[in-house]
Amino acid sequence: MHSNNTDESQKTLKYQQIKEYIIGLAVEQKWLPGQKLPTENDLVQQFNISRTTVRQAFSDLEQEGIISRRRGQGTFFTGAEKNVGRHFLVGVTVSAPAYIYNEITQGAETVLVAAGYHLVIGRSALNLSLQKAGGGGASGWMPDGHLIEPWDRDNSINMEEMCRELKARNTPFVLMNWITQDPDVSFVAPDDEEAGARAYRYLRGLGHEKIAYVGMTGHQPSSVRLAGLREAARAEGRSLSERLVKETTAVIMNSPTLPDVATRELLTLGPERPTAIFYFNDEAASKGYQVIREAGLSIPDDVSVIGFDDSRICQALYPALSSFAHPKKRVGEMAARILLDRIENPDTFLPVHLLYLCKLRERGSVRKLH
Repeated sequence: MHSNNTDESQKTLKYQQIKEYIIGLAVEQKWLPGQKLPTENDLVQQFNISRTTVRQAFSDLEQEGIISRRRGQGTFFTGAEKNVGRHFLVGVTVSAPAYIYNEITQGAETVLVAAGYHLVIGRSALNLSLQKAGGGGASGWMPDGHLIEPWDRDNSINMEEMCRELKARNTPFVLMNWITQDPDVSFVAPDDEEAGARAYRYLRGLGHEKIAYVGMTGHQPSSVRLAGLREAARAEGRSLSERLVKETTAVIMNSPTLPDVATRELLTLGPERPTAIFYFNDEAASKGYQVIREAGLSIPDDVSVIGFDDSRICQALYPALSSFAHPKKRVGEMAARILLDRIENPDTFLPVHLLYLCKLRERGSVRKLH
């Protein structure tokens, strides 16, 4: 049994060796389309292997578009240099497996599968690329690129360091739901700052002056939405009361009581109690609903509420939650298209910074004061 396992392992090594040899020739000798490959007999003799092993390597290379076989003439390089060394794998890393991220992943999958790629969902593919960038990791397959939402539940991913390492490796990647000032890094995200500003202008237009915000530190989209609120207030010659700004310090999925605590603190401010609260996402807003009701107050008669994401949670609440619509599927689709362009056209690719405006879906959780 041990001998059989050894034979299989050696066969696999030989098969991979043939593929790597041909790919290496294409790269080193700068083969042109139509370049004829060594014959099967040449490779059998050179590597002292069976014809079956050579044919298996040729079959894979043909499926990958790297070579073509012409009956009676031989085997030729196709000129598809963009496929050389490619595994047709894309790593997708998001901060949570559910909530809005299923739709983001589905959007990316629609584009990638149609282009012949497979998705590896989770942190394992990203970890492998980061390890390889640092000189470690296994020597086997590598993802051709990554779609990444950098924020992580336990804050173990440092975005700047991650981008720096992937760029040093020349690994294609696109950020989702996250922005950067780096001109060489592509991203697709909602326009969080504009959403924050529009939330302020919308509530002010309905007569609300005491506007609160419940967000989360360390989460860039939340911080940018808050910046939008503050900027819109400054544009009117006003400022947000810092007593009405509450930022939790842990991820909501891990610590669901923190938005509750923030809401309770807001409701105990007496005359300064907010008439409207903007929550950084719908899940946090749902916790706020519970606390507001426990305090004997009504939504929207006593407190108006706005969320973000326009998730399924909105319709499950009563009254239905007004929320900014996150372009979930489009973020996934566009990030995938940008990544494919980067993978397949590296010489002509230009980085893309794409922001989507978010429409406010008005429902029953906000009222006009005057």
